[in-house]
Amino acid sequence: MHFYVVQGPQGMKRLFRAAGGADQGMKLLHAVFKAGPQRAGDVIAEAGLTAPQQWLAFFFPPAQREVYFFLDLRVARTTDWWYWLGTWDVGRKDGRRSKFRLVRNVRRADKVYIGRGLEADLDKGRVTFHGTTYPISKAFVRKGDHTSHTTYSTTEGVVFYLNTETRVGAVMEQEFSGSVFSQLFMTSGGDARYFTRVAERFPYYQIWRVTADRQ
Repeated sequence: MHFYVVQGPQGMKRLFRAAGGADQGMKLLHAVFKAGPQRAGDVIAEAGLTAPQQWLAFFFPPAQREVYFFLDLRVARTTDWWYWLGTWDVGRKDGRRSKFRLVRNVRRADKVYIGRGLEADLDKGRVTFHGTTYPISKAFVRKGDHTSHTTYSTTEGVVFYLNTETRVGAVMEQEFSGSVFSQLFMTSGGDARYFTRVAERFPYYQIWRVTADRQ
């Protein structure tokens, strides 16, 4: 986020030219950010870019302004679109599809949680959503700022989230549960090195201050 705030579209074009195209440029960008500023120099050198130190400063520029990340209920309702676009592969000209469904007014009834089209049995590790039953691989139950986490024996199931105070639940595929959106919006538990919550009225909105890696 900080990279794009500083470098913008012109910076992306510069990267694409140096890397030999948009596909190669995006792959290099992901590799550099995954490595972090301490190890990114090797990634840049292996890519054949000249003046690695200048490129290191390009990828990890000093902050020019504070950056905030805003999430709201509309984002939760349009996951099909932004996740597909956000995982876009320039080479394949396609993104990944992953399911996420938010359910409001979830309540406990005996030993299960029920909502519109939803019945989740955390003791048995299964959830039925609009007539289809899935095994649960992981379940997260949030109360206030505390989130409990249960891992089940199956590795092929869906992930279930529940906020007991706001009675908001969600069913999603495992891949989607690892997204920044899922970690921040559903459990309020993103990486503290990069995200600091400054305001929240869940599920209507959240505002996070974003801290970037530095050289």
